[in-house]
Amino acid sequence: MYEEVCYTFFYQHRHPDIRPERSGEGDTIISEDFSTGDNYTVTLGGEGSDGTSDYFMRTDGTDIGPSYTGADGYFFAGQDIDDGGWTGSASPSELTWSSIDISGYTSLSFSGDFASAAIDKIDAIDYVHVQYRIDSGSWTNLLWFKNDGTTHNTYFLEDTDFDGTGDGTQLSSTFATFSKSIAETGSTLDIRITVAVESGGEDIAFDNFVVAGTAPTGVDNPSDFTATATETDQIDLSWTLNGSSDDVMVVYDEDGSFTNPTNGDSYSVSSSACGGTVIYNGSGTLYNHSSLSANTTYYYKAWSVDASDNYSAGVTADATTEPIIPALMISEVADPRDDYSGRFVELYNASGSEIDFSSQTWYFDRQANGGNHSSIQLTGTLTTGGTYVIGNASNIDAVYGAGTTDLDFGSVTGNGDDGYFLFYDGDETTGTLYDAYGVIDIDGTGEDWEYEDSRAVRYGVTEGNPTWTASEWTIELADVADCTPGELDSDQALPISLAAFDAAYVNGAVKLSWQTASETENLAFRIYRDGEMLAELDGAGTTTEPQNYSYTDQYVIPGRTYTYVLVDVDLQGKETKHPEVEVKVEAEDGVDIGHTIGNAYPNPFNPQTIVPLNLATDADVQAALYDISGRMIRKLYNAPLSAGSHDLKIDGSDLSTGIYLLQVRMNDAVHVQKIALMK
Repeated sequence: MYEEVCYTFFYQHRHPDIRPERSGEGDTIISEDFSTGDNYTVTLGGEGSDGTSDYFMRTDGTDIGPSYTGADGYFFAGQDIDDGGWTGSASPSELTWSSIDISGYTSLSFSGDFASAAIDKIDAIDYVHVQYRIDSGSWTNLLWFKNDGTTHNTYFLEDTDFDGTGDGTQLSSTFATFSKSIAETGSTLDIRITVAVESGGEDIAFDNFVVAGTAPTGVDNPSDFTATATETDQIDLSWTLNGSSDDVMVVYDEDGSFTNPTNGDSYSVSSSACGGTVIYNGSGTLYNHSSLSANTTYYYKAWSVDASDNYSAGVTADATTEPIIPALMISEVADPRDDYSGRFVELYNASGSEIDFSSQTWYFDRQANGGNHSSIQLTGTLTTGGTYVIGNASNIDAVYGAGTTDLDFGSVTGNGDDGYFLFYDGDETTGTLYDAYGVIDIDGTGEDWEYEDSRAVRYGVTEGNPTWTASEWTIELADVADCTPGELDSDQALPISLAAFDAAYVNGAVKLSWQTASETENLAFRIYRDGEMLAELDGAGTTTEPQNYSYTDQYVIPGRTYTYVLVDVDLQGKETKHPEVEVKVEAEDGVDIGHTIGNAYPNPFNPQTIVPLNLATDADVQAALYDISGRMIRKLYNAPLSAGSHDLKIDGSDLSTGIYLLQVRMNDAVHVQKIALMK
């Protein structure tokens, strides 16, 4: 026979009889040293004894048989508690600390002192369980003691994996402290202890229960924290500063398992902290997180941080980057005048990778005369640079040869006034319009996409266009002999197959990089920034091997957003424009607080002004002057400077009245300020 006694301790936060103490795990939330019996309630069973060998009660050790070392005044003890020799003795019994106020606390922990003098009497049925629950949820195991699995007469060991067999530290008659982390947090906490020690000298003693945590700092969170995916590789974050205009720190990871910062500690950008990586720490309200993976969820947590490096509780947000949509497009539409059964639509894969229609959802849609829709999901695969013919298979294969058709779709029967459309991630009712031949809901009769008795062929385009653009197409009268389903015209093929084109802001400059999967008579690449050509790089001519290219734009101004366009030029001089990329140059990136730059004085000036520089170490210094549109006017300085104070002099005698931007680079640090010339 054995008896189970369950004590659940009820505590009120800041109970008047609980001493204010500090624990090694943070700020003490509650502390029970059993100096009085006022701080817990026996909700089942009762305290008492029938002598020095059978008891369940608060004691100073003088009225019980076992002797313990390290006892600090009163403690709680039990031995042979199945005796039933005192009023209220029953199984189970409970003492409970409940509704402990943990609002705002983080990094919770529990510690307690435990001892047992019965080193050769603990049976397999004896145990001690300490558990907790948050906000009246389910109970969670915190600390267990069991014997080693022997049926009779061994000793208590910590059961580290809660499997019912002791495998950890052995209890003895000397009190030992056990500390455990509480993973969750919330508003209220309950702690309970469950004990079973039956007759035969089995005993347990415990003391100095402490629940601790990191106290709330009084720093308010930033508000309106949002994460919005704007590109396949970028998520834009925004927030509102708290009422004290405290700085904000933002950390990201890919699983949302954040910890909390430590008050008094500061964290630099790019450092590992709080379960992730710090990406922002400053006084702003926006951050664009770039260079991310497509179609991936990123998690963020933002804390306000005051001047003493105290942190708020933190707020979270997440977003999923947009998927990379391959450059699938309509390349030819045919209605041959000599044989209507030769009608077809041809698609072309202009991207640098194969398209697997089993892992991406694409629909081809025909709208007849701006009215009824007929759509079909694409199937199979389409290699890079490959074509995909859609139409009535029996007709097309009979006219052009067996195996011409890739997708049998009898609705390709347009007689020149129908529209054809490609939808991604769904059909015409649920998907996103990606490419269009014609205009949805408009009858093509008399429109510039009408193709009756003709073939429409697309030239110089590298991706789909949801807006009908007549300049991309050439429509001419055609017979079956003029049509080329499954084969691009010789002047229709693109000079390159672009696999990737990326831009990133790195150390005060924008680095452009791109890769081609293949090139055909490719003379050169031209790089445009905001409509102006920056550079021209040689192409590889004709090759089937992947080629890698890069270009660095050194002359950018923090705080501005630049749009870059890559254009390839074939041997005949024809240009093909590729999709643009956009880069925001962040003012915070690369700032070295060891170097400082003072404000220009005087400002406004005429004709000279001075900008003081203070270098913490020797540094390479470059200074340049730009007009307000970002065009460089002149280079002012480009040489090393020694550590110390220096004056940068600017002479505007030959400049016009206006606002100018001064950019100064000191190693990787970048500083920009406005100066005004007033003549």
